[in-house]
Amino acid sequence: YILQFLTALKLLSKLVQLGLKVRSSWSDLFKRLRQLIGHLQEWQKADVRATRFFERTLCRLLQSSSQVMLVALFLRLLVVQWHLLLHTEHQMQPALDLSNLLAYAFLLLLRSWPQLVTPRSLDVWYIVLQVLCTLPLFSTKAADVTLVSLVTLLPRFLLALCCRHVWLAVLGGTLHWVISLQSIWTFQSGDLVMAQSAE
Repeated sequence: YILQFLTALKLLSKLVQLGLKVRSSWSDLFKRLRQLIGHLQEWQKADVRATRFFERTLCRLLQSSSQVMLVALFLRLLVVQWHLLLHTEHQMQPALDLSNLLAYAFLLLLRSWPQLVTPRSLDVWYIVLQVLCTLPLFSTKAADVTLVSLVTLLPRFLLALCCRHVWLAVLGGTLHWVISLQSIWTFQSGDLVMAQSAE
């Protein structure tokens, strides 16, 4: 009996040691898990801070680029007004007149009240100003579509940089490209029909 008792004691001590090791292992596992969760929360906080910084940078970029576009539109509108005063026709793509006037008003509003430019409103500003860059394609002579697209290239590029979602900028650029191609193809097929009818 003594031998069995000593064996049982030895077995019991081994079970206690094993239990303590398992408890220690589980404790270490939970400690590491808590540390991992803490690191993930810190990473998410850092990610949120980086996102906020990026969005504030986009807002400042839109403010700065709107100032550049305002100066260019102001000079263009001065030339248009000069020609109106002289009762002459200007040669600066008349299809851009209305959209440039509207863009000037929106950009002036944007510069006058900078609080209108927030991370939430960046995509709205992109859509409004991109539509104003695309609308002239519908009233432009087909032969001038390429020139109008080149004139609006810098504003469209600056607007795409200020867009909060990349997919929206890609969609806006693609729409402009498709409308331009459609106008050019319509013009080329019209020339082909006119050439065939002349024969």
